[in-house]
Amino acid sequence: MFTEYIYILIAIIVVLALSFLPQNNYLLLLEVLILLPLVPTLLTLRTAPFVPSKKDKIDTMFKLAAILKDENVYDLGAGDGRMVSRAATLGANATGIEVSVPMFIYFQARKALGKVKGNMIWGDIWRRDYSDANVILIFVMPAAMKRFEDQVYPKLSKGTRVVSNAFILPNVKPNKQENGVYLYIK
Repeated sequence: MFTEYIYILIAIIVVLALSFLPQNNYLLLLEVLILLPLVPTLLTLRTAPFVPSKKDKIDTMFKLAAILKDENVYDLGAGDGRMVSRAATLGANATGIEVSVPMFIYFQARKALGKVKGNMIWGDIWRRDYSDANVILIFVMPAAMKRFEDQVYPKLSKGTRVVSNAFILPNVKPNKQENGVYLYIK
């Protein structure tokens, strides 16, 4: 995550430096090309940058989640959609929510080629209703976990299983913990 901040800082410095040069079409194009890849990164700083979960963590998440056929599974901050696809392969109604346009497009392209299953929604994880969720998979930063605890967790239905990779809900005791993965049953 620290490297993303450095990348953002370097890009801002370059753009500011270029802004003092005489403007022309090429300079504007260069600024757009520098800033465009930063948009998803800037949006995800509120929750988490894209860091793929390691296979052993994913295996533990699915073990603790105990996903059953026809359950509604949401992956918040789904990234490339690997957990969405895995849940769908188990027969779940799996949906990922992802704010990064490149990650969303990547998933949709792979789905069109038949490489992944499930659904992906492009958008903000905070603007969704998860009351029908049986399982929520989440891997976001501690500040976002606090926000999840305050805004989303209270609205979940009784029995909903929340499985978090690496970070805890600050004021909720996990029902089970294994390999740095936490299971909460509402």
